[in-house]
Amino acid sequence: MLSTARTLLSLYASYGLLVLANALFTTLTSLRADLEGFTVQTIGLIMAGYFLGMFLGARYTSKVIQRGGHIRAFAAFASFMSLSPLMHALFIDPWVWWVLRLIDGFCLAGLFIITESWLNARSDNKTRGSIMAIYMVVNYLASGWGSCFCCLHRRTPLRPLLWHQSVFHCPCCR
Repeated sequence: MLSTARTLLSLYASYGLLVLANALFTTLTSLRADLEGFTVQTIGLIMAGYFLGMFLGARYTSKVIQRGGHIRAFAAFASFMSLSPLMHALFIDPWVWWVLRLIDGFCLAGLFIITESWLNARSDNKTRGSIMAIYMVVNYLASGWGSCFCCLHRRTPLRPLLWHQSVFHCPCCR
């Protein structure tokens, strides 16, 4: 079990950075929307777009993975996820943000599916529970810590975006 977990260390680290960056950006999106003067209802709709994307991604990303393979699909999904914050900075429009959050959710669902399938492929029936438990611990720790990075730089609105970009690109280069 220990040797299997050790071989998966880079996958766990990459996944943790992806989740950390996503948690940072999710928190940042709602805060930034409020700063831009969007209504509470509009912010709620923008944030709901992400979960609709997750729902659609859980249903349809398997087709993308089958067509292009795990590695290409991972690269495509991660690339869009890293571009999304820049698009949010360029277009201050609630509908554009909603579409971007929808696509973010779709892509993140694909990244989750790919990561989990890699973990399942690397584990046997004996170690699968422990491997997935480590995966969930990484998930919850990264989600919790990701939101904390929003508070680091209150004066400069672009700094959290730059943090997101630098953190998100790390797992894309593994």
